[in-house]
Order: sequence, then structure tokens, then C-alpha cells
Amino acid sequence: MFFFIGLPGLASCSFHTAQAPVETRATSSDHASIQPQEMAPVYMVKPGDTLYSIAWQTHRDYRQLARWNHIEPPYLIKYGQTIKLSPAGARARKTKAALPPIVIEPEDDVIEQQALPQTPSAPAAAASRPAPALEPAAEKPLLGKVKRWRWPARGKHKRVVSRRQGVDGVAIYGKRGQAVKAAAAGEVVYQGSGILGLGKLVIIKHNETYLSAYAHNDRILVKEGQVIRQGQTIAKMGSTDASRVNLYFEIRKNGKPINPLKVLH
Repeated sequence: MFFFIGLPGLASCSFHTAQAPVETRATSSDHASIQPQEMAPVYMVKPGDTLYSIAWQTHRDYRQLARWNHIEPPYLIKYGQTIKLSPAGARARKTKAALPPIVIEPEDDVIEQQALPQTPSAPAAAASRPAPALEPAAEKPLLGKVKRWRWPARGKHKRVVSRRQGVDGVAIYGKRGQAVKAAAAGEVVYQGSGILGLGKLVIIKHNETYLSAYAHNDRILVKEGQVIRQGQTIAKMGSTDASRVNLYFEIRKNGKPINPLKVLH
């Protein structure tokens, strides 16, 4: 049997829960006596998916998915493969599996907003200097501790939180085509538009603990596997899957989002 799990996505200030197809696998051969909550969910890999993008949209740690599915580094997966979303023998919670699509407006109580002053503009000379379409990959560094998180874009920004969807990020409002930069050095582990609600998305792995995501881009300037320097332009700001031009930025620690306003400088 098949059912859908509601998976979170973001569109500007609204949140649209994407519905990714999830197969349910019985824990017994006697399917007639099995109830839905006794089946553990698995995700079927779509074209363009990576283990990191699956972990992101299902709110898992990529290392958990790798361990549960016996996937070794560099965590390669293939189209049509099924990825277990819980350890062997685990039971899916019926309420979680049946979560319907939702749209949360910024005015709702489940959203906490924090309006902040506009970040100072960059010097005119720097702002007028065009960014290269695709910067060459650097030598792959030994990913270590992030000492300082840099703002990925300039502009008025607002914290966006949805406890129900497990979302905690910041929306940065700017102009179409504005530079989106890497908040810290790392490796691109996903680039594409396969996660509904996030538009053209880039996910960067900074070390074994931290990932960051950059959503709603108009154009992506990097490719998967590319090593990125802190402050390197990785995309151009846009409004894909959003009602207005903005960058939605999020940091996840061990698969869980953290408040980026506490660490960005």
C-alpha cells in the first residue's frame, strides 16, 4: 500500500508542505493482519535526489539514513532505490504519516517573526563587480569546525519559525539577481529544484555536523561535489517557489534546524 507523508517546504513567508511519495513496508509477511501504524516508511529515490536532500526534506540526519540503509561514503544512491526512514523494526507514528498538506501564513500563531534592520550595503565598487558564472573548484579541504558563519546575502531579514513543520530559518529580502554567498566553506551536496516549496536550492555540507541550505534562487552557479570557499557566490537571488524575491536560509546541526540569527555575523 502507499500513503503520503507531509514534508516541509518554504515559499517566501508561507509554508507549503510538499507531499513526497513514501512506500510503507510491513514488518510481517501477513499483510492482512497489519495495521498502517505497524509499517515503517521508506522513501523512493527520484531523479536528482541525493542522500542529503532526502535527509533534509524528511528531517533526518544523513548519517542516520546511511546507517539504516547500509550506505557507505560517498553516500551514492540511484533512481528507484528505496531508503528506509527509520531503523529496522521501528514503527511509523500514524499521526505523523497522516499529516495533511498545510499552508501557514506569517500572521498565524505558529509563526514567530523577528523584524530586523537592514544590513549595511556593500561598497559601491564591490556591488558593481560582476560575479563569475561558475568559479573553479578548489582543492577539497579537510572540513572542520565552522569558526564564523557569514551572512549569505544583504537586505532586510526576518526570522521564520514553524514548530509544527520543524522550520527555523531566516528570509532575506533583496533584488532579483543579487549575489547569494556561502555562509561557510564546504562542499555542495545538492543543487536542484526537487524539493517542493524551496525552488532552486543549494545544500552545502560544512562538516559531519553542519549543513546549510539556500532556497528560492533564480540561478544556481555551482554543481554537486564542488568545494566552496566562505563568501563565494553560489547562486543569484530569485523567487522560485516563492511569492516574492528572497533568499530563505537555514542551518541544520545533526539534521535539526538551529536559529541562524544566533550565529550569523
